Amino acid sequence: MICFDWVSKITVISIYLLCMFLFPYPSTAAYYGGEKHITMNDALSGSVMLKYMFRKNSDQSETFHRLLQSAALTFKPVSYETIELNVSGDLYINPGPGNEGSIWDTYDDKDAFVYEAYASFNQTMPFVNIKAGRHYVSYQFPVHIDGVSAAIPFSEEQGLFYMYAGKDVDLYGFEDGIDGTPIGAGMTTFLGEKTELGMEYLQIREEKDDTETDNKSKETYRQSSFSFKRYLDTGKAGATLKTFDNNIESVKLSAAISPVTMENVQITVSYFRQFIEVEQKPSALSPFLSLLGSIKPYQEMSFQISKGFERKNLVIWGGGDWRDLLEDNNDSSFNHSYFHAYLALEKSEFFLKDLCLFVQADSWQSMIEQSVIEEDRSDKRIVTCGGELEYQFSGKTRFGVGSYYSLYKYDYYSDLNEKTDVYSTFAKIKFVPADSIRLNVEYQLDIYDIKEHSVTITTEWQF
Repeated sequence: MICFDWVSKITVISIYLLCMFLFPYPSTAAYYGGEKHITMNDALSGSVMLKYMFRKNSDQSETFHRLLQSAALTFKPVSYETIELNVSGDLYINPGPGNEGSIWDTYDDKDAFVYEAYASFNQTMPFVNIKAGRHYVSYQFPVHIDGVSAAIPFSEEQGLFYMYAGKDVDLYGFEDGIDGTPIGAGMTTFLGEKTELGMEYLQIREEKDDTETDNKSKETYRQSSFSFKRYLDTGKAGATLKTFDNNIESVKLSAAISPVTMENVQITVSYFRQFIEVEQKPSALSPFLSLLGSIKPYQEMSFQISKGFERKNLVIWGGGDWRDLLEDNNDSSFNHSYFHAYLALEKSEFFLKDLCLFVQADSWQSMIEQSVIEEDRSDKRIVTCGGELEYQFSGKTRFGVGSYYSLYKYDYYSDLNEKTDVYSTFAKIKFVPADSIRLNVEYQLDIYDIKEHSVTITTEWQF
């Protein structure tokens, strides 16, 4: 019932033994420096979350109850200040009917997932950090491995060299019979005080079961990334180029500035272009690609400008998103061409001291002939307005109601398909009885082809 193989089990057990034998927790009679009495609070921190989800559709096609429990723990042996032990995972329970349509269906009968279980060694010369076990590596390519990663500084505040290697963690089970081995290295360095350069190379070797010959086929994927960042007195700008198997895959340009002559104004702009159709990638880089299908070449541009008025407790912002398919002009799931413009404001102390108002107007327009927007709408354009009104009863309780519109909406917890033309209305309560405890309750109604009712109750304890 546990979602990890023998290699993963050995990883978790090894870290447990490392904790028990190499770094034994001092007894309650021990003292730190002869003064401080050691307790578990000095070494253990983390959070525990319990989430209950209920959903019911108006056409009776889906009714279910689900329970999700998550935990993240960090253990720092007080006798070894440079060492941390980290564990995080989920426990999924289906207490009621309606298990169809869930992303968890791909897990067969597995209901527990270990995301992280690693030891972290900090400031161990010449390394600034070493991680061993199951963990995420998130530099320019996010990967999830059972293995080792290490970072070495060039010199003080001048740059960093990093490397990682291990076995790909396949939590989702979309690609049974595939074993991946990511090996990567990269660096970031500064040219002067305001220019940062980065590069990373990743190679993934995959072995796949051949059902016809009962043998394993082997493939090697190579991906590279080059980044440039420039820090300005009024903001920053950057560019990133990525390649996949010796082909230019994508380019991204971005900038964010706060003009000196304009008080409390921020402007952000970005441009992204994917040059090739992504049909196949190693599961270590894109575990959901086999479900989503191919991602066609496209370009996307976004722009936003915001202005704050401190004396009026008011923030106004507006902008737009433009997405264009470069080759195939047919609209399909996860492949769209559209233009989205919006204007929003947030006003605190709205008539009452503890009342906050948020309002946003949106305009959506399809850029191709066959669109998910209903054909009887002129110009294939939708103009909507949504918002939220939130009142804080005390320092511990907040209540809010609101509505919004989504041209495309996804819910990986219940449905892997794309929902289109969705109107949503919600009500929520946030209760904080103590600094370390939070309770959230939310009801939401989504109206598209059908009406979908959902209730989510979340409790979280941080320590």
